[in-house]
Amino acid sequence: MSDDHPGFDNWDPTDANHPFPFDEIDVRWGDERSAKVQVDFLLPQAQPGPKTVAVRYAGVEKSTQLWFALECTTGPGNTVSCQLVLRARHFHWETSHGETGPGPLLEIRSPVATGGMPGGREEILAAHGRHCDGFDAWWYLWQGKIRCELVVTHYLFSKQDLLDARAKANREAERQGPRVIELPPWPRPPEEGEPKPKPEPLPGGSMAPERPGGLLGGLLALLRRIAKAIFG
Repeated sequence: MSDDHPGFDNWDPTDANHPFPFDEIDVRWGDERSAKVQVDFLLPQAQPGPKTVAVRYAGVEKSTQLWFALECTTGPGNTVSCQLVLRARHFHWETSHGETGPGPLLEIRSPVATGGMPGGREEILAAHGRHCDGFDAWWYLWQGKIRCELVVTHYLFSKQDLLDARAKANREAERQGPRVIELPPWPRPPEEGEPKPKPEPLPGGSMAPERPGGLLGGLLALLRRIAKAIFG
């Protein structure tokens, strides 16, 4: 029985009859202020028991702890339903910021599928000393599997100050309206009977020389050079 997931038995990653849902965790970056990890997984069609939890854990040195979990329950007709359970803790602290230890354990619980399709995004914020920790998670289809990305960020704002700053930025963006970018007109080929446009002036101000193109133009230029070399 899992201590962190009451009522669920732990899914053995070495169970050959029931492939473990999660691939290995990929740590994208990590420092004292933030970290990002991701993992790919498949929703199981069968599991070792009626209620089983599959868990992957990553610890980023001097940064964060992160957990991915699937709580799976077998229902009528042997169908397996899963809930995605994501947890994180900012593990770095500074006493000068009013922090006496690691940040709080943050948890996001959500169905894997939204509207019948795997995908979703959630964010939660929690106080950590005078500042706050943010836990951002999103999951989506990727190359036949579900990819889940987790980001933990220690913001140098209180939770309320951060929310106020975001609201102010949103109001400012709405006030300014959509940004209009003027693009130059798309060049079009000349229509039949329309004179060929003159070449653009070179940086020095002179016009680019006009001469026949292709193989014929190259042969004419070669003959002129030969004639000049012979006759002067």
